[in-house]
Amino acid sequence: MSLIRLSDYVAGRLVEHGIRHVFMLTGGGAMHLNDALGRATGLQYVCCHHEQALSMAAESYTRLSGRMAAVNVTTGPGAINALNGVHGAYTDSIAMLVLSGQVKRETLRSNAPVVLRQLGDQEADVVSMVKPITKFAALVSNPNEIRYLLEKALWLAESGRPGPVWLDIPIDVQSALIDPSALHGFDP
Repeated sequence: MSLIRLSDYVAGRLVEHGIRHVFMLTGGGAMHLNDALGRATGLQYVCCHHEQALSMAAESYTRLSGRMAAVNVTTGPGAINALNGVHGAYTDSIAMLVLSGQVKRETLRSNAPVVLRQLGDQEADVVSMVKPITKFAALVSNPNEIRYLLEKALWLAESGRPGPVWLDIPIDVQSALIDPSALHGFDP
C-alpha cells in the first residue's frame, strides 16, 4: 500500500488523461491543488490575474488547440469569479475541468447546527451555483471517491455534447492521504 496526497493523485490523473495546461490563480483554499498542479511533470500552469480571465483563457485554449484544459481556483469569491468563462464554455460546448478549493469539511455551512449563509472563511456553495452551467458538478466530501468523481467528470466533459465540469474539493480532502489501488472507478 502506497499512500499519496489526493492533490498529487489528481494532478497525475490529469496528465494521464492528456491534459497539458492548467489555468490557475493561487489561493489559500486551494493550496494543495496549487502545489500539486504546479509541480506535476507533464502539466504546465498558466497564472492569470483574475479568475474570469483564466476561465476564458482555458476556453480559448481548448478552442484553438483541441485539447481540454483544466482550471484551478480557490474557494468562495475565487470560484465565483470563474463563472463567466465557465458559462461561455457551457453555451459553446467547450470541454473544461474546473477544480476549486473549498473550506475544510467541518466548517461547511451544511454541517452547522443552525441555518447559516456562511460558516467557513470565504465559503460559498459553488456546486449549487454551477450546476446549471456545467455538465457535472460535485463536492468531493469523501477522499476515497476521488477516482470515481474525477473519471466521471472527465468522461462527461468530452462525451456527447462537450462542456465544462466542476469538482469542488475541501482543503482537508485536498491534503488527505489516499491509496490509489483501493479506489473504485467510474464505468460509463
